[in-house]
Amino acid sequence: MINKKFVIYIGMLVLSVSLLTACKDKETGDTGNKQPTAAPTTVLDESDPNAPIAQNPSDIKSWAAVYEKNKEVLSFNADGSVTYKDVRYDSYAIDDTYLTLKGDEELKMRYVMKHKKMLLYDKKDYKRQVIEGKYTDVPAGSIEGVWAFDEKYSYEFTEKGTFYEDQNFPGHYQVDESDHSIKLMYNDQFEDTYLYYSLDGDVLTIEYPWSMVPTESE
Repeated sequence: MINKKFVIYIGMLVLSVSLLTACKDKETGDTGNKQPTAAPTTVLDESDPNAPIAQNPSDIKSWAAVYEKNKEVLSFNADGSVTYKDVRYDSYAIDDTYLTLKGDEELKMRYVMKHKKMLLYDKKDYKRQVIEGKYTDVPAGSIEGVWAFDEKYSYEFTEKGTFYEDQNFPGHYQVDESDHSIKLMYNDQFEDTYLYYSLDGDVLTIEYPWSMVPTESE
């Protein structure tokens, strides 16, 4: 007959080994499943207050303008390319201030992350318009005058600190020459907006921020 004390001793030994193995697995994170787990995909849901904050534009794979959330404007593709406004770029680079799209031509855009949204700055070159009897004696380096891009977009900046955007949206403006920015304070409809600008002779380059959100499915 097997000694009763011997059976108890064997049982305690087996239990001790099991406990030591479990502790070791816990410390090393080994749960017995040897299959690697895929990194989670960042999904930004505006309705979820606990949604993750995007650190840079590529954290979200598809972006749309806030006023048309189901129309994709910017996408980061699986092959490393980027599509912006239906134009494909071979690759991209991101730093703390700019998203640079690289292809046959290079497009460098300023961006600012805002929790669950992104401000993406669209750059356009506005040309000074010659208007008889107006803005004939503008100081060098001043943005006063009428500036136009194509037939749809325009700005008029007056010496009194007022402006008209696209001939329809009036307000007041302030220029900060230290960082080349313009603060637009609309009379109604829109919240205050900060532009970036550079002036080269009769060409005024304006970087205008558009609010972007993750693209929604139709």
